[in-house]
Amino acid sequence: MQHKSYLTLLGGALLMAAAPAHAQEDFAASCGQVMEMTLGEGLALTQSDYVAKTDELPAHCDVRGTIGGNVKFALLLPEDWNSRFVMVGNGGKAGSLQLNDASQRMSEGFAAITTDTGHDASIPEQAGSRFGTDPDMERDFGYQAVHDTASTGKELTEVLYGQEPEQSYWIGCSTGGRQGMMEFQRFPDDFDGYVVGAPVYNYTSQQMSAPAFLRPLYPDNNPTGGNPIIPFEKLSVLGAAVTAHCDGADGLVDGLVSNPAACDFSPSRDLAICESGGDDCFTTAQVEALEKVYAGIKASDGSSLVNGMPVGGEAVPGSWGSWLIPKPAPDVASMPLLHRVMLDAFNYLMFEEDSADYNYMTDFDFETDPARMAGAAKTYNATDPNIADVKSSGKKIIMYHGWADAASNPYNSIDYRTAVDETVGEADSFLKLYMVPGMAHCRGGIGFENADFVTALIDWVENDKAPAAIEATRTADMATRALCPYPQLAMYDGKGDINSSDSYSCQ
Repeated sequence: MQHKSYLTLLGGALLMAAAPAHAQEDFAASCGQVMEMTLGEGLALTQSDYVAKTDELPAHCDVRGTIGGNVKFALLLPEDWNSRFVMVGNGGKAGSLQLNDASQRMSEGFAAITTDTGHDASIPEQAGSRFGTDPDMERDFGYQAVHDTASTGKELTEVLYGQEPEQSYWIGCSTGGRQGMMEFQRFPDDFDGYVVGAPVYNYTSQQMSAPAFLRPLYPDNNPTGGNPIIPFEKLSVLGAAVTAHCDGADGLVDGLVSNPAACDFSPSRDLAICESGGDDCFTTAQVEALEKVYAGIKASDGSSLVNGMPVGGEAVPGSWGSWLIPKPAPDVASMPLLHRVMLDAFNYLMFEEDSADYNYMTDFDFETDPARMAGAAKTYNATDPNIADVKSSGKKIIMYHGWADAASNPYNSIDYRTAVDETVGEADSFLKLYMVPGMAHCRGGIGFENADFVTALIDWVENDKAPAAIEATRTADMATRALCPYPQLAMYDGKGDINSSDSYSCQ
């Protein structure tokens, strides 16, 4: 789709005259003059303020505005610019500016932009999925707002500094991961490199994970009632059984299930079963529920609708105990995050006709309803593996996903990387996937969650230095571990310091 420039006069001339070329002594004046520009139809600026240096942030220009009436953005332009542009992604259903993320990147020297994707979650009629009653907001949330914001942001950056960004980058996780994938599939010219974390890129399948996992875990079909078939307290027992069965595959018994895909854990075989439902054993009904969670859902033709949950995250903080079976709180209704995020998506986003009365726990039919989601798939799914344009143009992608992520299935990222390799070929030459043992959704957990994927991406894009092992740090004890590009796994050498990445090699 051709981008419509919002910074044009008749004849398409860019409005450079209204903003002088950047110089340190007149940066503040140049920032203020952005508001004096004559703008094209559809773009409205609401502020362009010079912000002096503080202990937290460097001196910068804070530009705010709207595109097309609904799409809000904030562009933060540092006085000391590194000639790079970056856009940060959203989480959940978006609906707000990600100012903390944009500020962090601006502090690193980037011209950084964020968007609310065209709806305002603070307005009740647009909160959650309720913006889905407006087709324009649906399209903006699906793909259009990010593209228009990126294009407009780069043009405004050029206006202030007097030069185009030398490189443009995308950074996002979860919904932000989906947004990045939508960008390189639909608008591959927008960015030179992408960091894509835990992407909910198969959006319709992501919504179906709620009935797939919560129905067996909540037989009364009431995820807010605090009555799961497996109580929160038993997650530690389940996690210990899984770890005992699966740990050590990387050459080290360290409490991490580093390769869940290679573990053949079976609840019916590997758990103690007792009909009394004691503290250290599981009833037949509980085992059957677990079997369904690990198996996922297949269509009648055998294709996967929802990938089964990987093993290893059962007792990891921020994993099952947040998204599937939360710890009960006194006088507060217990609600799994998966339900909180998905509960109204089927009412307003997934089907052509909106219905406030639809209850996915009781109404969703895995035989017939997936076909009814075809329109939603066209708007929200970023599943196209044919990204030959990305490969041929030299753009680079780094994906990462925590193996203990109970929100966005880690197997989905492996599926996409595999599909790209099969469709385009030589995926590893432009797309690297890093699976992070023990990490929950985007961050947290018990694994090595702190890895600098951004620096690795910049080095790949600008210096043609392809990343191999990337060192990651665990927050709890500052131990380090090598993260290896899929399908390689970090293997312990058997003799070195188990808390040092130097003791591991990619195999």
